Amino acid sequence: MKILILSTIIALFCNALLISSGKNMIFEPIKKWLDRMFIKVVYERTEPLGAQVRKEVVSKWYYPILYCPKCMPSLWGTLIYVGYCLMYSKGDIFEYALTLACSVTISTIVATMYER
Repeated sequence: MKILILSTIIALFCNALLISSGKNMIFEPIKKWLDRMFIKVVYERTEPLGAQVRKEVVSKWYYPILYCPKCMPSLWGTLIYVGYCLMYSKGDIFEYALTLACSVTISTIVATMYER
C-alpha cells in the first residue's frame, strides 16, 4: 500500500509541475529560462531546394527536469523517495525500483488524460 501511495504522489507531483509550468501559469518564467538553457535551435538545409529548416534539439538532461512526463518521475521520484526514506523509514532497492516503475506508469496515464 505504501508503494502505491508514494507512486501516486510522485506521479501527481510531476504532472502538476508540468501543468503549472505551461503557458500563463505560475512557473512559466522558470520553464522559459530552462528552455533557453536546454533547447538549441539548429537550421538545416533540405537537399532538393536548399531551403533552411528550423529544428529544435532538446538536451537529454532536460527531459527528466521539466519536459517529459514519462521521464520526470526518474528524477523527482528519486528525490521524493529519498526524502521519504530519510524521514520515515529505511527503504530497500526493490521498493525503490517498484515505486519508480509504478510512478512512471501512473504519470503516463495521467499525462495522456489531460493532453486530449
